[in-house]
Amino acid sequence: MSRVLARAGLLFAGLAAPNESDPLPEAWRAEYRATTGDIAPKTWTDPEEPAGSRWRPEDEAKLIGDLERTLGQKFPSAGPA
Repeated sequence: MSRVLARAGLLFAGLAAPNESDPLPEAWRAEYRATTGDIAPKTWTDPEEPAGSRWRPEDEAKLIGDLERTLGQKFPSAGPA
């Protein structure tokens, strides 16, 4: 998604769109890696490798508990999926 927005920004600014095989900036790739922990695409059209969710059940339970304490109310149980 970020590549789409960057490409659209270039076009809106009246700048030339990069070629599909042009390499992505190394600084962006490093930031992508630091932020997501995943290997960044190398060119503008490389497919993204879908990352597995880093969300764990205990993260969800903590978030729900924090929200319930902050809001002062309990959420209804979702029950079995």
